[in-house]
Amino acid sequence: MENKSFAIEGMTCASCAQTVEKAAKKVRGVTQASVNLATEKLSIEYNEPTFSVENLQKAVDNSGYELIAQEGKTQTFAIEGVESVEVDLATKKAVGAYASFMEWFLEPFPVK
Repeated sequence: MENKSFAIEGMTCASCAQTVEKAAKKVRGVTQASVNLATEKLSIEYNEPTFSVENLQKAVDNSGYELIAQEGKTQTFAIEGVESVEVDLATKKAVGAYASFMEWFLEPFPVK
């Protein structure tokens, strides 16, 4: 068994993450799939001989999201004032979700 993670773009809620997980689990060779919405990452466990990144990408793309299949080196950058990318992304998403809710909640109801 091998493990691999991919960035996913376009997810905004838990239902989105569940949709991506279901799509990934249907791909031949994938034995396990989980999505971390805060980091926008799909982690899979797969059988190497039967798995293909192309099939996974098609499945995720067909479910309405974008799988970023980046091969090559990983680079790490220090960003002043940011201690953890995961915490920063989670905070950004939580604030955005709260702002959207408040905008909807405070909208005046139509008067008939």
